[in-house]
Amino acid sequence: MSSLTEKKLKILLVAGYFPPHAPVSATRVNKFAKYLLDQGHDIRVLAPKNLAFPQVMAAEIPLDRITFTPVFEVLDVPGRIKDGLKSLLGKSPKSASGSNQIAAQSAPISNSDNSQKTTQQRPGWWTKVMAAYTELVSLPDARIGWYPYAIRAGRLLLGSWKADVIISSAPPHTGCLVASKLGRLFNIPWVAEFRDLWVDHPYYDSGKVKKYIEDQMERSALKSAAGLVTVTQSWADWLQKKHPYQPVELAMNGYDPADYPDVQPEPLDRSVLTIIYAGVIYGGKRDPSVLFAAIKKLGPVAERIKVIFHVVEVDEVRAIAERYDVLAHVEINGLIPRKDVILRQCAADILLLLRWNDPREDSVLAGKLFEYIGARRPILSLGSVTGEAAAIIRDNNFGIVTNDVDEVAAALENWLSQKGSGQVPASNPNVENFARAQQFARLEKFLEKLAVR
Repeated sequence: MSSLTEKKLKILLVAGYFPPHAPVSATRVNKFAKYLLDQGHDIRVLAPKNLAFPQVMAAEIPLDRITFTPVFEVLDVPGRIKDGLKSLLGKSPKSASGSNQIAAQSAPISNSDNSQKTTQQRPGWWTKVMAAYTELVSLPDARIGWYPYAIRAGRLLLGSWKADVIISSAPPHTGCLVASKLGRLFNIPWVAEFRDLWVDHPYYDSGKVKKYIEDQMERSALKSAAGLVTVTQSWADWLQKKHPYQPVELAMNGYDPADYPDVQPEPLDRSVLTIIYAGVIYGGKRDPSVLFAAIKKLGPVAERIKVIFHVVEVDEVRAIAERYDVLAHVEINGLIPRKDVILRQCAADILLLLRWNDPREDSVLAGKLFEYIGARRPILSLGSVTGEAAAIIRDNNFGIVTNDVDEVAAALENWLSQKGSGQVPASNPNVENFARAQQFARLEKFLEKLAVR
């Protein structure tokens, strides 16, 4: 594909997460870097070496274009102090290592009442200390320990390779602080991309004092930005209202056709209807209870239904399944590499999309939706029935949007009937409008307009 821009740019991408040292949420950043390189731009990436994260995907640009820096794990400090004291007292250290703490941080801690065992336990003094410490030092997030290393490495890089434009992709929002500082130091325009909003994200759950401080950090950092980018229309409208002096561009997520097999893979199971969910539950905000209740309602008919999970919160999902007495229909696994997730989703009968049943979810457009669209399988969307995600599914006949147990039960019976007659539940094949390249082309043009001339 040829670039929409006439000028090939030197672009520095600042990312707090970048493969292979990154969670799956870094997929967009990875794909954008690949897209820019494919268009002929000179792309460089500045990122921390987050060794605590399992390598669930590979970088899609040459590693010599990525500057990985050390990172000081601020959340490790209490554990190190605790281990040091234990060593002085002659006891074996048992506190979590840095890797475990970061891995735990990447998986939200559930406060829901889905597991009685969890909710009946009172947090110990160390848990309280860690919670208070985390709230105090994570400004704007736990990657703040990367900031001095990023600035040092950025100075060295930009001293010999002058970028035309810098773009940061957040979260983590520490990257915005890094890009803002480097932009001002070298007089380079910088653009802030928000895959998730900063303090205005509907899942933001810190206290009022921290939110006020972070809001001031956001306003101060973005004051020097040449432009802003985000992934939903609602968020674009919000950013334009909050930061009226910067242009705002909408560039949604999408799917990359190169990630998907050319031929439909063999079904996960020919004898049962398979439904798959791979992702995060976000402390009960994404709840499969309606599906489990529908399976229970079907009685013996549901013997030919299997729901497969690949999640961080294994125990939480198991507790919900036990509550509805459907554990026999549920397979719960940990996370697997993204390429394996894609193949499993393509081979499943139905793809489960869980959305928070709250009006604040209306503005959330999860990357998982586009991943599902690329898999060309019917989507069962549960939770919120309003908002941008619901509209995309309904308007394009990609599946069913509901939060009603009876509707889900009826849909399951229909899909079971198709499966029983040897058919594969059909999905709308017209998905090209949601390919990443079309969205990235808008972002590419936006960067070209704002770059140094």
